Amino acid sequence: MFHTETSASLSCTKAPTQLEDNYNDCGSYRILVWEDGADDFGPNSHHTLAGHYYGGHFPHYMNHCGVWSSSGIVFMHITIMVL
Repeated sequence: MFHTETSASLSCTKAPTQLEDNYNDCGSYRILVWEDGADDFGPNSHHTLAGHYYGGHFPHYMNHCGVWSSSGIVFMHITIMVL
C-alpha cells in the first residue's frame, strides 16, 4: 500500500497498485479530499468536494466513490474504515 498527502488531499492505493496508477477504480486507488477542487496532486481545478473521496481519474473526470466524515469513511459497499 502506498500513500501520499498534499495540503488538500490524501491518496492511497491497494497493492499491487502504485501511486502512478491514478486511473484505477475505487477499489484500488482512493483520493480523500478536504478542500474543494483538489485531486491527488493537491488543490487543482477538478470538480471535487471536501468530505468526499474519489477513485482513479482521467484528465477531466474524477471517479466519485463516496462520502467520509470524522468518524470514518462510509464506502458505497457498506464498509467503514476509520482513519
